[in-house]
Amino acid sequence: MSENYKDYNFYLRIGLDGTPYLANDFARQFGGGVYNETLHAQIITTDVHLDNYTIKVDLLKAGYDLRPNINYYSYIDVAMLVCDISHTNILNEIKELSEEYRNEHGSYVTDKVHIVMIADKTVQKSRNDILKEAKNYIEDVLLFDALYKLNIDRVKEILKECISKFLDFRGIKDLNEMTFQNDQFEIMMKNAIRMKSLRILLIVNQ
Repeated sequence: MSENYKDYNFYLRIGLDGTPYLANDFARQFGGGVYNETLHAQIITTDVHLDNYTIKVDLLKAGYDLRPNINYYSYIDVAMLVCDISHTNILNEIKELSEEYRNEHGSYVTDKVHIVMIADKTVQKSRNDILKEAKNYIEDVLLFDALYKLNIDRVKEILKECISKFLDFRGIKDLNEMTFQNDQFEIMMKNAIRMKSLRILLIVNQ
């Protein structure tokens, strides 16, 4: 990762997980990433502009074919699960992932994870049964159009909405509350100080 943080107001590390082809497509819009052995994930760096602030984002892509490790769960601030709700076993997949990120069976995460599902508007009515059942494992739902037609602008808009939800969860009403002076920000990054709360953003698509 770059050591030059002066162009960013603050920084988030977002876990990207879920159904492989959707998670891969989401990550592909950024042109790929660099594999990190310590975290057992591909790291993709981008930025998001929100309320006149610039947020540096590291996306850590995992998936069913590349499971993250303990370091990953301790490192990320937010987790996005991109899932295909047309899969027969999607509810089991959601349950397993929610247990994994909520640390139901281990000691690698101490904070309770808040889960948000992002669903496709075009299939909302026909998949209300899935959405209703999935709410056993999530708290909120966000809706987007045609998640299967992704491009760089759309994935950044999704990231922006997800970050806004995360800030709401943290009770941050003004981004200035999370803005650091450049020298303070550099010190924070060098000492790997991170937000303690984890949040799962579950993006689903038919």
